[in-house]
Amino acid sequence: MNSTLLVLHVVGSIVLVGPITLATSLFPKYAAVGPQPPGNAVSPTNAIAVLLHRVTRVYGALGLLVPALGFALAARMEILNDAWIIASMILTAVAAALLALVITPLQRDSFDEALTAQRVFRLRLASGLFALLWAIVVALMILRPGASA
Repeated sequence: MNSTLLVLHVVGSIVLVGPITLATSLFPKYAAVGPQPPGNAVSPTNAIAVLLHRVTRVYGALGLLVPALGFALAARMEILNDAWIIASMILTAVAAALLALVITPLQRDSFDEALTAQRVFRLRLASGLFALLWAIVVALMILRPGASA
């Protein structure tokens, strides 16, 4: 059972968290483009931004499976009290909050009004921080500092 949970956790992180990280990183490039066409016309860059926002939202919701599987695996292995697990859970919670409370709302707002340079900067900064948090979590999962096994 542990092997199954581990495989699902790793594959889930690749298939679900990877696209979120890519979509959030690319979004500012396409949302920051000048004024939108008049009427109901959709520019190619706006269509890409819409797609990237959809990936962020949908995969963001599905991505909740990754920490759930990780928590179940850590509980089965009785390592929930290991420092690297606790640090990973905290960083994952911070990344999830950043995605839900900063990145997704800024993306959504960009469709209603043009993003200012300051908001584009915030979006880029938040997206970069999101990617960095996941990179640290991956490093903790591989290195497992202080783990006994």
